[in-house]
Amino acid sequence: MKVSIIGAGTMGQAMALGFLDSGLVATEDLLLGCRSSSRSLELSDRGLNATCDLGKLTKHGRLLIIAVKPQDLKELLSAMATHFDGSSQAVVSIVAGATIAELSSLLPAGMPIFRVVPNTAMVVRESMTCMAAGANVSKEYRDFVTKLFATVGRVEFLREDLLEGATALCACGIAFFMRAIRAASQGGVEVGFHAQQAIEMAAQTALGAGQLIVANKAHPEGEVDNVTTPQGCTIVGLNRMEHNGFSSAFIKGIVGSRDKAKQLFDPAS
Repeated sequence: MKVSIIGAGTMGQAMALGFLDSGLVATEDLLLGCRSSSRSLELSDRGLNATCDLGKLTKHGRLLIIAVKPQDLKELLSAMATHFDGSSQAVVSIVAGATIAELSSLLPAGMPIFRVVPNTAMVVRESMTCMAAGANVSKEYRDFVTKLFATVGRVEFLREDLLEGATALCACGIAFFMRAIRAASQGGVEVGFHAQQAIEMAAQTALGAGQLIVANKAHPEGEVDNVTTPQGCTIVGLNRMEHNGFSSAFIKGIVGSRDKAKQLFDPAS
């Protein structure tokens, strides 16, 4: 199935590179859209088929992946309108805050629509991708989109009203966990390690912690119990973090990001 990705920012490139690396989409079947010819040449030099011709981009793909900023969505879909073939195309939107109903009002009647929340770990094929499908989505499209995003990580179908929460937990969550790794590495420097060494040690430890949860289907506190002993050093560190609001700050950050995600797309603007 031919795929067009409209938007060559961080997420657009991450999808393109991840899909091509998986082998499910051939290089000649994937077209990446950008704003300028100079940017198109830059992406072509990286081995990606790219164009700034919106008509060519729209007509190329049976699956059209919209990866632009919320404030650019209405103008983009308006410009694409004359090039759609709604009878043989489906749209995947990763635009934060734009609901299936809002997208449907901007697209040809009956066009199949997916809302998808991936994250930048697609590049290393470790994304946690959450999605919802509109009423007009066929089994063919659902199977292909599921298989496509499963090549770059784990896929979870959710009720649409949970997708802003998924944006906060999974998409924004990459930054939250990066900041946690950074903090851990700074602590590592304070106790004697060189900066790069501390970053690598913290990152590998975070990777191991995540894999323990996923592989064992474990609860985090069960794994915490496995490394805490009475009057030991782990419980001292954990308690100091909690006294300084570690869990509370993390929770507030996720809820705050969820609330902001709901406000990102304004269909009236």
